[in-house]
Amino acid sequence: MARSASLLAVLATLALPYAAAQSQPGPEQAPIAASVQQPRAFGYVIGDRLEQRIALRAAAGCTLDRKSLPRAGRTGLWLELAPPQLTSDRAGDVTSYGLTLDYQVINVPEQVQTIDLPAVALVCAGHGNQVTTMIDEWPITIAPITPTFVLARLGLTPIQPDAPPPTPDPRPYMWLTLLWAAAIVAVIAGSAVRRHGIPWLHREARPFARAAHDIARLSRLSPDPKTYRGGLQRLHRAFDAAAGHAVFGERLAPLFAMHPELRDLRSDIEQFYAASQREFFGVHAGSANLDSVLTLARRCRDAEAAAWRAHAV
Repeated sequence: MARSASLLAVLATLALPYAAAQSQPGPEQAPIAASVQQPRAFGYVIGDRLEQRIALRAAAGCTLDRKSLPRAGRTGLWLELAPPQLTSDRAGDVTSYGLTLDYQVINVPEQVQTIDLPAVALVCAGHGNQVTTMIDEWPITIAPITPTFVLARLGLTPIQPDAPPPTPDPRPYMWLTLLWAAAIVAVIAGSAVRRHGIPWLHREARPFARAAHDIARLSRLSPDPKTYRGGLQRLHRAFDAAAGHAVFGERLAPLFAMHPELRDLRSDIEQFYAASQREFFGVHAGSANLDSVLTLARRCRDAEAAAWRAHAV
């Protein structure tokens, strides 16, 4: 009996380490694993952007707490964080997260300086507890774009004059302006012609104006009976054209009724017809001077022009 009890005691003593080993829990898989793709660590100036990409693998039952993501906004003196971009992809019991942190340099020191991207604490919640994964700080260097002082060498001064503005080619605009001006003049001229006609064409179309011009040309020739008679005939044709029919000295009333502007010249016109009657059908008086004929033609022309202007208005 004593020997059996001693044997059992020895066996129990030998079995204790094995039982303890069996009751000891084995190593568990970490609930969340992280890997980081850091931006380059040097050469940043104001305005530059840099991305920090974090890949997370969460085990079954573990979910990333979005409230633990860093907040967008200014981060310290030098950096500003854009809203974080988070993606997720589930494969079996494992969820993969992709977190992108976009920083921008908003300030720089006067000399090259090393700063740190801030540390990030990501919380995974599951099974009634929380596990925090830390992303450590990452150093980068920032520097000013230009030095504080510039040596005045080779035209380099602290303040450079403003660059002159580019001078556009004025030729297209000049031609365009000329085209617009020509169009405006054409519109105005067309309106005037439509309302009043073309003055010089009307002047040339008026019978007494043409007659005064032709008689003035004849008066510059050497005076002789032929030239004198030519001047008389030219003024006769003007009276005929104004009346619309042949006008005779004894029948001037229809002419004055049609052209009241000639009534003030009635006596001169009657004398003209009497002189013409004597020249062509009587005895030549011996005078070949066209001055009186030219004077009457011009007075008739002026009366004709005044009547035309009054009618146009």
